[in-house]
Amino acid sequence: MHCVSFTKVLSSSPPPTLPRLTSALGESLMSEQEESRKKAVGAITESYKKAIEEGDLPEICRIVPLLGDLDLTEESVGSYCKYSTRPLFSTPFPHPPRSLSNLPSPTTNEARMAVIFNSAGTVIRHHLPMVSKALGAAKGDRGLIQLVHVNVEGRIMELIQNPDSTDVSDLQTVTSMLPTIEDEVMKGSTGEEGEVKLDLAELDKAYENVSLMIQYIDSYEGFIRHCVEEIGRAQAYREAEAGKEEGGEEGEVLPRVTQLGEVAMELSAVLGGGESALLLSTISWTLRGELSYAEYEGEGKAACSNLVEEMFYVTQRAALKAITSGHVTTICVILNQCANTLSMVIPKVKTKDIP
Repeated sequence: MHCVSFTKVLSSSPPPTLPRLTSALGESLMSEQEESRKKAVGAITESYKKAIEEGDLPEICRIVPLLGDLDLTEESVGSYCKYSTRPLFSTPFPHPPRSLSNLPSPTTNEARMAVIFNSAGTVIRHHLPMVSKALGAAKGDRGLIQLVHVNVEGRIMELIQNPDSTDVSDLQTVTSMLPTIEDEVMKGSTGEEGEVKLDLAELDKAYENVSLMIQYIDSYEGFIRHCVEEIGRAQAYREAEAGKEEGGEEGEVLPRVTQLGEVAMELSAVLGGGESALLLSTISWTLRGELSYAEYEGEGKAACSNLVEEMFYVTQRAALKAITSGHVTTICVILNQCANTLSMVIPKVKTKDIP
């Protein structure tokens, strides 16, 4: 019987085709995987667009965490930021919470500012955590803050520059009258025709409103700057987790001095000049009162203490308004203006013969 060695048979057999089979199988699987991925991306993209258009928040919250896994963050950042900031500019003023829906619409500048700033804070607190986690790699958190701030800044500037809103413009007019008022006080005001006459109670209320406007702007600036710092920390953490080195210098999320910051400075100047006008007008009014008392009582110094009391009461009110604003520059401006009036104007008035 003729036997053939098994080893010889194996050695003479053709080479195996496993690498070629594996390669073909791998290409087929990769092709199927890519096709499945395209279908998933298409379905999720359509669902995401539909949810954004309809404002379906639960569906948006369900889809957004999936965007990073499908490399859709770059395409999704813009649409999500526009959706999240829609309440800020979709109506003349943002919708108040449901619990406050029965309240009347804001009618003063400071009330309108409060509505805008509170709405911006609500948008950021609600959306920033999810955007930072799901879309942070595509700088979605930076985009959200920038878009919110641009819209808030635009609304506030429109509000202040609106011709129908005369709060600030009227007070600027009063400030421009300051030299005339000071001149009258220095001459010894007697209430004659042609003098500047101001409603001191109305002025005091108006300047109190201005101090509130400065406070709102300063509070918003502090809040938005804090959010920018948190974004920087989150970005550094993501880079550390990914084992990346710190990136190069990026553009600032917000400018060092914003338009709102400049508005606060302008309002500080208006408030400082206005408080001086208010203080001088009070002195003028008190002097007129002193003259009438002196004629009635027959004593030249009958109401001398009245001037001191009124003067320091107005100064106290000015200091309270400055502290209410919470704005360091405003506090310095008002206190300096009052100190200047008390140290320079009053001694001259008291040593001057009143006609």
